[in-house]
Amino acid sequence: MVTAPYHADPDRPWLLAIAPTRSCNLSCARCYAGSTGDAAGSLSFAELDRIVTEASDRWRVRTIVLTGGEPFLYHSGGAGVIDLIERHPELMFLIFTNGTLIDARLARRLARAGNAAVAVSFEGMERATDERRGPGVFGSAVRALSLLKEAGALSGISMTVTRQSCEELFSDALLDFFFVENAVSFGFVFQYMPEGRDADPRLMPTPDQRLWLWERSWQVVRDRGILLFDFWNHGSLLGGCIAAGRGRGYLYIDWDGNVLPCVFAPFTDRNLKEVYARGGGLDEAWASPLLASIRDWQQAHSQSGVVVSRGRDGGLMCACPVRDHYADFAEMVLAAGAAPTDAVTGSCMASQDYHRMMVEHGRDLAELVGAPDR
Repeated sequence: MVTAPYHADPDRPWLLAIAPTRSCNLSCARCYAGSTGDAAGSLSFAELDRIVTEASDRWRVRTIVLTGGEPFLYHSGGAGVIDLIERHPELMFLIFTNGTLIDARLARRLARAGNAAVAVSFEGMERATDERRGPGVFGSAVRALSLLKEAGALSGISMTVTRQSCEELFSDALLDFFFVENAVSFGFVFQYMPEGRDADPRLMPTPDQRLWLWERSWQVVRDRGILLFDFWNHGSLLGGCIAAGRGRGYLYIDWDGNVLPCVFAPFTDRNLKEVYARGGGLDEAWASPLLASIRDWQQAHSQSGVVVSRGRDGGLMCACPVRDHYADFAEMVLAAGAAPTDAVTGSCMASQDYHRMMVEHGRDLAELVGAPDR
């Protein structure tokens, strides 16, 4: 049988991030998500499968990111995320998890499925991880890595960088522990974003630290051959911000069906459950005023060169509308009439101090790396 060549729509996302549930078995400090132990704030399995199927069939999405909450805590009608993964062998799934619910049986199922990569979260080594996530969490997460390795499942790590932790997370000791002793295959670094519980812009890496992180991350990739992605600093690999459903980028759907530009931009002006109820689909969600305005912003800034550093090695990106151009982001949210997804997010945007600190952070970074004036 001759099959038609594969063609993805260049204007639509190539990746979809979904949080099936808000529920989590931990209560980590400064988490952007919730930590309820019940089913409140969850997609039904039928809704989850419909979203994934439509993204695959209509947009030719081939990678689904599952986040949360805790994805492995999700259950609906007797089905969990592993059932979704097994149901869609044509897709690759990347699961961000705290690792505490992974046992030998689940690890074997993930390995047999062959289309999932598991990123286990850490805050650094044992002291830093248990301090934020709870006593014993580090040990449980390391055990999860061992079980995944033993079963033959693809595994990696995910780390949140603050101004207190950046040097430890990129230290040779930590890299040796995870990438040599535990043989993980990849790592993701997410610089702290001030949202959720106890949001505090002062915990973000400073502009000087962010520049150091950029230089150090490429040193690690180059000299040690470690597959390490910095979600913000490596934006140059994809031409800047990849949020809001930008072509070759992604958008995010949360546990209530809210369509958001990014996991780290908790504002919405469209709900997929409501879209489905009136007979619409993902294309209608993608066309929301908020997402469209962010895509226009991305296009304008990329053309003008504003997001690309002229200093240093010329590759550092100041491309995130939230952390690098907060005044622009706030204006787009207000113009679209987008609503915060929780009360904490709304109070942050209403705070003059928060607004000032975010704007100053972006300005100071641009000055440091030599980004051209707007």
